[in-house]
Amino acid sequence: MSTYKRNNVYDYVYHDVIDVYEDAYISGVYEPVPKSFPAVFIREIGRSTQESSVTFSGEQGVKISTYEVQVQTNAENSSMSDAYSIMETVEKSFQKLFYIQTAMNKIDDGTYGTYRLVGTFRRVVGNADQIPERGE
Repeated sequence: MSTYKRNNVYDYVYHDVIDVYEDAYISGVYEPVPKSFPAVFIREIGRSTQESSVTFSGEQGVKISTYEVQVQTNAENSSMSDAYSIMETVEKSFQKLFYIQTAMNKIDDGTYGTYRLVGTFRRVVGNADQIPERGE
């Protein structure tokens, strides 16, 4: 087990997506024109400390961790359903980490050659919280 650090969460979701979509291009930095499709961008967009919150162990300062995930597929050789399938894999991975999906938006509907979905995932992270082993 490891702690809920940015790289650990990214690695966890990365491996879950690659297990299902071996050819996916995955990055922590959004690129308007990805190197290949399907493309998945996973980035932490917020990690705010809640000073008034207290964990079960009495520690203060739990954090609210928020990730944004963008999935892009190429309309030339895939469909919108492919983008939704990849996002479903991402959602299941974040659920195993006890994140909830707080938003999901369709940004591009294929009109300009790509399908793009954006999802937001959030959870409260305590100082003692550990990421479960993959496969649990």
